[in-house]
Amino acid sequence: ANILKQNGWSNNNIRLMVNDEASSRNIGIALESWLTKAGRNDIILLFWAGHGYPDPEDPEKVYFACYDTDINIPSTGLRMDRVRDFLEERQVRNVIVLADTCHAGKLITRGERGVAVRPYIEKVKKEQNIPKGWVFMVGADTDRKAIEGKSWKNGAFTHCLLKAFGGAADGYESSGPKDNNITLGELRAYMTSAMPEETLHVLGVAKHPVIVTSTGDPLIWELPLFEK
Repeated sequence: ANILKQNGWSNNNIRLMVNDEASSRNIGIALESWLTKAGRNDIILLFWAGHGYPDPEDPEKVYFACYDTDINIPSTGLRMDRVRDFLEERQVRNVIVLADTCHAGKLITRGERGVAVRPYIEKVKKEQNIPKGWVFMVGADTDRKAIEGKSWKNGAFTHCLLKAFGGAADGYESSGPKDNNITLGELRAYMTSAMPEETLHVLGVAKHPVIVTSTGDPLIWELPLFEK
């Protein structure tokens, strides 16, 4: 939240939920009511860092673990496809979902059984299962755990994301001009390169983010996130 404020986002347009405030009920209320003020031409940026888990009785159902979640009772979590449904109902043209959590790929696949994110990307594009103008950047595939390390104090995805928003993505490797304005394209270029480099250095194995867009229009990558 602080890094968004530092880069020009109004405090009135930021909703931070941590610890006991981040209950399943409170998050659901925020999605259903607080987001209603977003207009069609606004940008919704949703960031989630935490745990995700499948229902052992029905792996198609994957949940965010909230503050009050009892993982022995899967339904006490927040269904990932429910989050996506809320966002679709807003009919906002541009939605950016950033997720650093186990099984985050289910946000893209809607919990389709046995389907991993990367093979699913082409299917998403062909069948247009994501509304136009949406971008997903997630730190773990549907069948993989989020990557964490003590030196990061966060997941690898979050660590790299904070560096990107701190200015490292601005003009990264000629993905755009170095103009104190970070675009989606610059963020994509930085995350695609930085996360495997960072995980290779710390863990000895390169891990890659999964990045999916619902449109074939290259102009989506010129969308500015904020000015630094």
